[in-house]
Amino acid sequence: AGAINGVRAKPSTKITMKPKEEINTARKTQLNERQVAVAESAKVKGPRRNPERLPYGKVTRPTDVVTIGDLHGDLNAFEASLKKFNLVDAEGKWIGGSAKIVQTGDIFDRGPNSLGLAKRIQELRKQGADIDVLFGNHEDMMIRGLLGDRDALTAWMFTNNPGEELVRAFGKDGSELLKLLKKDGSMDLIRDMKLIQQVDDVLYVHAELSRDLVPFIKSNGGIDGINKTFKAALDE
Repeated sequence: AGAINGVRAKPSTKITMKPKEEINTARKTQLNERQVAVAESAKVKGPRRNPERLPYGKVTRPTDVVTIGDLHGDLNAFEASLKKFNLVDAEGKWIGGSAKIVQTGDIFDRGPNSLGLAKRIQELRKQGADIDVLFGNHEDMMIRGLLGDRDALTAWMFTNNPGEELVRAFGKDGSELLKLLKKDGSMDLIRDMKLIQQVDDVLYVHAELSRDLVPFIKSNGGIDGINKTFKAALDE
């Protein structure tokens, strides 16, 4: 009897392994589903610009896009990204020209400077930077919690770590933090966030692209329609 995964099999035990062909087929099925989702997303708006399915980095696109993921209050990481891609000078002034930044959500929580990060993005916009910020689940929990959703507030405060900065500003019932978000311009940034964005042939969302997303976009007025509905809900 042989040993399998550290457990010695009894002589009478029959070990049945999946054929290699079956495993490969399963992997191909998962890959094909992913490819279908990406291909369908490109049909949402305009023709595909990459019919040869070349790797992302080998396709020339009209727009120079820098994508930055979850920042979670880490202003230093944001500044480092700006400098790495030559978007700001040594003094932090915007020199990125026509480059576009797509930040894919979750700028708040966990880190030490969520409010400073929101302020910095607004400053760069005033200097001419083209920056789109998507609405992440941390923004969702924070806003719903501050507006009275007790379940969202509990999840935000006790499960997802808003960070010491936001906890200090929270006050007794969250009203103090809400006032601060309005006063320092953070709420303006939140109101300007989008749920989804498309630049050239690339679709940007917070978290993962799924096959269900494309029918959702098509049945809700397209990307512009979804973002318009979302903005109206935030303005309420």
